[in-house]
Amino acid sequence: MSVYIIAGVTGRVGSVVASERLAKGAKIRAITRDGRRAHAWSGRGADVAAGSLDDSAFLSRTLDGVSGFFTLLPEDLSASDFHGHRRRMAEVIAAAVK
Repeated sequence: MSVYIIAGVTGRVGSVVASERLAKGAKIRAITRDGRRAHAWSGRGADVAAGSLDDSAFLSRTLDGVSGFFTLLPEDLSASDFHGHRRRMAEVIAAAVK
């Protein structure tokens, strides 16, 4: 069975995507930054991976062998270089997908 990664499952968009995939019987691995908030997803049948989208080792391990990956870049308004932070995160994601 194909496995799909959904990042940000505790957010507005990621939670909808994950719910829709689970409702269709898909196997998902849910990425969340806070493992404590992930219990609801494991209870619904998702595998849960707690980590950050700017951690290349975590992403490479988590994406290994999956069929699809959905993510939006989370906003960190406290970052001193908002756009630079997002650019670096996008580069890490692209490298892990590759």
